[in-house]
Amino acid sequence: IAIEKEETSLAVKRSKNRAEIARLKQIAEDTSKAEKERLAAAEKAYSIEKKDMEAQVSLQERRIANMLGFTKVTDEVRNVIDELNRGAISADEVISKLGLSSSTMADFKQFADEVVKLNELQEASLTRQVEQNNKINTIRKEANKVLDDGVASLEQQTKTDSGMTDE
Repeated sequence: IAIEKEETSLAVKRSKNRAEIARLKQIAEDTSKAEKERLAAAEKAYSIEKKDMEAQVSLQERRIANMLGFTKVTDEVRNVIDELNRGAISADEVISKLGLSSSTMADFKQFADEVVKLNELQEASLTRQVEQNNKINTIRKEANKVLDDGVASLEQQTKTDSGMTDE
């Protein structure tokens, strides 16, 4: 029940954070704003997304740990998840680890579904993080181009001015 309560609280927090990320993305995309402001918004959106993913993954790992009879996530729990992801553990081996003497194929399916959910959470969040990181890189490139163009213009002006004074 504790995990369900935390999931509900996290869902509310995550929905608020998604709205904040959308607001920050709007700022990051607004080319009328200064690069510094756009970059700060993109970096904050990335940070929020990363923290949300960490919280969701942690909660999902705890759910899986509970299914294995643990009260917290241990190396053993992570090893079972990894073995299942790699196909290195059989259904019977997982069923024997589920901690219930009467574990069945249905229990294995439920466990596997939770591992799939964990993988999907990670994949979706990493995709959003890549998008945010790409926006950060784009803003930095735009700022560098403006700086490079300004330096080139200044150098050209200096050459022009020095050519006028030679005469």
